[in-house]
Amino acid sequence: MNVKYEGQEFDLDLEDMDTDQARAMERFGVPNLKALEDGVAEGNLDALTVVYWLMLQQNGDGTRIDRVKFKPIKFLRALAKAQEDDAKDEDPKEDAPSE
Repeated sequence: MNVKYEGQEFDLDLEDMDTDQARAMERFGVPNLKALEDGVAEGNLDALTVVYWLMLQQNGDGTRIDRVKFKPIKFLRALAKAQEDDAKDEDPKEDAPSE
């Protein structure tokens, strides 16, 4: 998905998380992938931090997870918008001609 946050665009694909990143997530305090998904849905700061960090990692920024600084409410809104945009892009009804 394409996340627009603080005037920049980032690619983010949680499915591309590798085992080293998953272990870093666990050491940071998010115990598993379900907790990550649930935590983002609930606005959990640790889960949002992990997702923000992953986004940075996937876009070439090597900032350590414990050094990440961001605005969580703005980031949560940017994630929601990106998910909404992705859903529209994947909805075949959107591309179908009207009758």
